[in-house]
Amino acid sequence: PLQFGNVADAAPGPNNLLYIADGDGGVNNRVVEINQAGAEQFVIGSAAAGTTPGMFNSPHSVTYYPDQSLLFVADRGNNRTQAFSSTTGKYVGEWTCIRPATPWGVRTWASQGLLYLANGDNQTITLLDLSTSTPSALGACSVLETVKVDPTYCSTPHEIDVDQAFGEIYVACIGTNTRVMRYQMQCEDRPCSVHKH
Repeated sequence: PLQFGNVADAAPGPNNLLYIADGDGGVNNRVVEINQAGAEQFVIGSAAAGTTPGMFNSPHSVTYYPDQSLLFVADRGNNRTQAFSSTTGKYVGEWTCIRPATPWGVRTWASQGLLYLANGDNQTITLLDLSTSTPSALGACSVLETVKVDPTYCSTPHEIDVDQAFGEIYVACIGTNTRVMRYQMQCEDRPCSVHKH
């Protein structure tokens, strides 16, 4: 049977597929796609950490972007966000424009063409534009907004999720203040704005 190390995150995909980020400081540094029966469909990465395209150093979060059939992976130890075909696992590209921030959590708001990154090292949430990305190529790494997270309420933004209907952001915080924070998005005009609730 398929054996996992320290699973950090999982994201549902089409046709009852599941994408698993298996690499939160454990024995693996990989993303695995499994079907409804639990059978492995493809593996990206390996047990060993690496820096080349398609390799990871602590893949901490994964999300599926249905509009372009892409997977985005927060490759935390390599300080980058990598993208892959969700059907084949083939490498598509990577973004590093948020450096020195480190991507810990990653999610999309599909209807708005937005990618969200929770950055635990520098206390921020970053919004990136997905509108120029295609199934075979990432567009330019374009930051729409960077929101500073108040450490009074959230000492370390760890993981993130997005309400697909309304765009509200939920940030899981670790450290001194262990809680979930909710942020509201306003996207009538670009750039979108974020408000804490």
